[in-house]
Amino acid sequence: MLKANVSKIPEEKSVSPTGKFCSNDRDLNAAIGGDWRSMDLTKRWPFAVEMTTIPAGKANYPFHSHSTQYEFYLIVSGDAIVRHKDGQTEAAAGDFFMFGPGEPHQILAGSADDVTYYCVADNPINDHAYYPDSDKYLVRLPGPRQLVKGQPVDYYSGEDEAK
Repeated sequence: MLKANVSKIPEEKSVSPTGKFCSNDRDLNAAIGGDWRSMDLTKRWPFAVEMTTIPAGKANYPFHSHSTQYEFYLIVSGDAIVRHKDGQTEAAAGDFFMFGPGEPHQILAGSADDVTYYCVADNPINDHAYYPDSDKYLVRLPGPRQLVKGQPVDYYSGEDEAK
């Protein structure tokens, strides 16, 4: 049996240059030996699990959709605004929802409190992503992530100016 405790998993902070996007992620798979980025299927399990905290007033990531990945979210604490293709929906602790391939999404923390959630993704090996606000693509290749907009661009390129 593989076992760990969430409180002992270090947070990895990701923040855009202007601070519009900010998340503190705990990679639960890594804590027990998995690697969702690996091309070795004995390490890349058929699911990826993260616990993420978004500081108040921030968005987790730029608005995006996946080509083949499903993501299931469970809000643990705080009040969130979930942006999706049809607009925005409020979500609170205990709410859960899912996005399938081609469904753009983003989670924003309300202005008063941080939002913490779990995300469980089915982790397909061939997933790519599209960012509608900045019209760019994430191309997953072995190695560091690469974003393409005619030519490789930075992850946050065009996002701070978007909606």
